[in-house]
Amino acid sequence: MYAILNGLLRSTISIVELTGRPSQPDDLVRQADEVAAAAPTHYEFAVGEATRIWAGGDPSSMRAVSCRDLTGAVHITAVDVAALGLALWGTPGFLRLLEEAHEVAAPVGGRP
Repeated sequence: MYAILNGLLRSTISIVELTGRPSQPDDLVRQADEVAAAAPTHYEFAVGEATRIWAGGDPSSMRAVSCRDLTGAVHITAVDVAALGLALWGTPGFLRLLEEAHEVAAPVGGRP
């Protein structure tokens, strides 16, 4: 799970950096805060802080916060992927992307 999420996060960050979107760090932070509300409460603050620092120009912040524990890393990475994806493609586009990722991750002959 963590490896797949990290791949999605790296790809999404690359698209953000190449396209310059989302153009407003406040938009990204708002998206992260909304999505983080679905994570366990003890990770919600860490997600928000990492996203704020990253949106402010420190690319190492997401990895630093997520390296504290594996369960936290999964939640934080999932929230970051969702926030960036929603900011880039909106809900319909991001859901299509997740469906495609799900298909790619499916084992041969079945669904994960």
